[in-house]
Amino acid sequence: MKSIKTKLIVYIGILAIFSFSTLIFMGYSNIVKNNISKEKEELETLYNIFTNEIKSKADMATVMAKEVALIPDVQKAFYEKDREKLKEMFIPVFKVLKKEGWVAQFQFHTPPATSFLRVHKIEKFGDDLSSFRFTVVKCN
Repeated sequence: MKSIKTKLIVYIGILAIFSFSTLIFMGYSNIVKNNISKEKEELETLYNIFTNEIKSKADMATVMAKEVALIPDVQKAFYEKDREKLKEMFIPVFKVLKKEGWVAQFQFHTPPATSFLRVHKIEKFGDDLSSFRFTVVKCN
Protein backbone atom coordinates (compact mmCIF):
# COMPACT_ATOMS: atom_id res chain seq x y z
CA MET A 1 0.00 0.00 0.00
CA LYS A 2 1.11 3.47 -0.83
CA SER A 3 1.50 5.91 1.92
CA ILE A 4 -0.72 8.95 2.27
CA LYS A 5 2.33 11.10 1.60
CA THR A 6 2.92 9.38 -1.76
CA LYS A 7 -0.75 9.63 -2.72
CA LEU A 8 -0.79 13.31 -1.76
CA ILE A 9 2.33 14.00 -3.86
CA VAL A 10 0.79 12.16 -6.85
CA TYR A 11 -2.51 14.08 -6.53
CA ILE A 12 -0.72 17.41 -6.11
CA GLY A 13 1.44 16.55 -9.13
CA ILE A 14 -1.61 15.69 -11.24
CA LEU A 15 -3.34 18.89 -10.07
CA ALA A 16 -0.21 20.92 -10.90
CA ILE A 17 0.03 19.37 -14.39
CA PHE A 18 -3.67 19.98 -14.98
CA SER A 19 -3.41 23.59 -13.73
CA PHE A 20 -0.29 24.25 -15.82
CA SER A 21 -1.92 22.72 -18.90
CA THR A 22 -5.03 24.84 -18.37
CA LEU A 23 -2.91 28.01 -18.06
CA ILE A 24 -0.97 27.14 -21.22
CA PHE A 25 -4.21 26.45 -23.13
CA MET A 26 -5.80 29.71 -21.92
CA GLY A 27 -2.66 31.67 -22.81
CA TYR A 28 -2.53 30.11 -26.25
CA SER A 29 -6.24 30.83 -26.78
CA ASN A 30 -5.72 34.48 -25.83
CA ILE A 31 -2.77 34.79 -28.21
CA VAL A 32 -4.83 33.30 -31.05
CA LYS A 33 -7.79 35.62 -30.27
CA ASN A 34 -5.48 38.66 -30.16
CA ASN A 35 -3.85 37.69 -33.46
CA ILE A 36 -7.22 37.20 -35.11
CA SER A 37 -8.40 40.54 -33.76
CA LYS A 38 -5.25 42.31 -34.98
CA GLU A 39 -5.50 40.68 -38.41
CA LYS A 40 -9.14 41.70 -38.65
CA GLU A 41 -8.24 45.31 -37.77
CA GLU A 42 -5.43 45.31 -40.34
CA LEU A 43 -7.72 43.88 -43.01
CA GLU A 44 -10.37 46.49 -42.22
CA THR A 45 -7.74 49.22 -42.47
CA LEU A 46 -6.52 47.88 -45.83
CA TYR A 47 -10.11 47.57 -47.03
CA ASN A 48 -10.80 51.20 -46.07
CA ILE A 49 -7.62 52.38 -47.80
CA PHE A 50 -8.55 50.39 -50.90
CA THR A 51 -12.16 51.63 -51.05
CA ASN A 52 -11.06 55.22 -50.41
CA GLU A 53 -8.53 54.94 -53.23
CA ILE A 54 -11.21 53.63 -55.59
CA LYS A 55 -13.58 56.43 -54.56
CA SER A 56 -10.82 58.99 -55.04
CA LYS A 57 -10.04 57.65 -58.53
CA ALA A 58 -13.75 57.59 -59.42
CA ASP A 59 -14.18 61.16 -58.20
CA MET A 60 -11.13 62.25 -60.18
CA ALA A 61 -12.44 60.53 -63.32
CA THR A 62 -15.81 62.23 -62.90
CA VAL A 63 -14.21 65.65 -62.53
CA MET A 64 -11.98 65.08 -65.55
CA ALA A 65 -14.91 63.87 -67.66
CA LYS A 66 -17.00 66.90 -66.67
CA GLU A 67 -14.13 69.27 -67.42
CA VAL A 68 -13.64 67.76 -70.86
CA ALA A 69 -17.37 67.74 -71.58
CA LEU A 70 -17.70 71.44 -70.70
CA ILE A 71 -15.04 72.65 -73.15
CA PRO A 72 -16.93 74.40 -75.98
CA ASP A 73 -14.48 73.22 -78.68
CA VAL A 74 -14.94 69.64 -77.48
CA GLN A 75 -18.71 70.01 -77.54
CA LYS A 76 -18.55 71.39 -81.07
CA ALA A 77 -16.15 68.70 -82.37
CA PHE A 78 -18.18 65.92 -80.77
CA TYR A 79 -21.47 67.35 -82.09
CA GLU A 80 -19.97 67.57 -85.58
CA LYS A 81 -18.49 64.05 -85.18
CA ASP A 82 -15.04 65.51 -85.88
CA ARG A 83 -12.86 62.64 -84.69
CA GLU A 84 -9.70 64.28 -86.09
CA LYS A 85 -10.24 67.46 -84.07
CA LEU A 86 -10.75 65.45 -80.88
CA LYS A 87 -7.60 63.42 -81.61
CA GLU A 88 -5.67 66.64 -82.15
CA MET A 89 -6.95 68.00 -78.84
CA PHE A 90 -6.55 64.95 -76.65
CA ILE A 91 -3.81 62.63 -77.86
CA PRO A 92 -1.10 64.92 -76.40
CA VAL A 93 -3.09 65.28 -73.17
CA PHE A 94 -3.61 61.53 -72.93
CA LYS A 95 0.08 60.81 -73.40
CA VAL A 96 0.95 63.02 -70.44
CA LEU A 97 -1.85 61.68 -68.24
CA LYS A 98 -0.88 58.08 -69.05
CA LYS A 99 2.82 58.70 -68.45
CA GLU A 100 2.03 60.25 -65.07
CA GLY A 101 -0.18 57.28 -64.18
CA TRP A 102 -3.43 59.23 -64.04
CA VAL A 103 -5.35 57.33 -66.69
CA ALA A 104 -5.06 54.16 -68.74
CA GLN A 105 -7.91 54.92 -71.14
CA PHE A 106 -9.57 58.00 -72.57
CA GLN A 107 -12.74 57.55 -74.62
CA PHE A 108 -15.68 59.31 -76.17
CA HIS A 109 -18.97 57.38 -76.52
CA THR A 110 -22.26 57.98 -78.25
CA PRO A 111 -25.47 56.59 -76.72
CA PRO A 112 -26.06 54.00 -75.56
CA ALA A 113 -22.35 53.01 -75.38
CA THR A 114 -20.86 53.07 -78.85
CA SER A 115 -17.17 53.87 -79.01
CA PHE A 116 -16.76 57.10 -80.95
CA LEU A 117 -13.08 57.66 -80.16
CA ARG A 118 -10.61 55.75 -78.06
CA VAL A 119 -7.83 58.24 -77.53
CA HIS A 120 -5.70 55.40 -76.17
CA LYS A 121 -6.39 53.19 -79.23
CA ILE A 122 -7.36 55.50 -82.10
CA GLU A 123 -7.65 52.80 -84.75
CA LYS A 124 -10.55 51.09 -82.95
CA PHE A 125 -13.98 52.76 -82.87
CA GLY A 126 -17.63 52.23 -83.75
CA ASP A 127 -18.17 49.12 -81.63
CA ASP A 128 -21.11 48.76 -79.26
CA LEU A 129 -19.95 48.39 -75.66
CA SER A 130 -23.38 48.39 -74.05
CA SER A 131 -23.26 44.68 -73.19
CA PHE A 132 -20.52 45.26 -70.60
CA ARG A 133 -20.03 49.03 -70.13
CA PHE A 134 -23.06 49.48 -67.90
CA THR A 135 -21.79 52.72 -66.38
CA VAL A 136 -21.39 54.25 -69.84
CA VAL A 137 -24.97 53.24 -70.69
CA LYS A 138 -26.16 54.74 -67.42
CA CYS A 139 -24.25 58.00 -67.98
CA ASN A 140 -25.48 58.35 -71.55
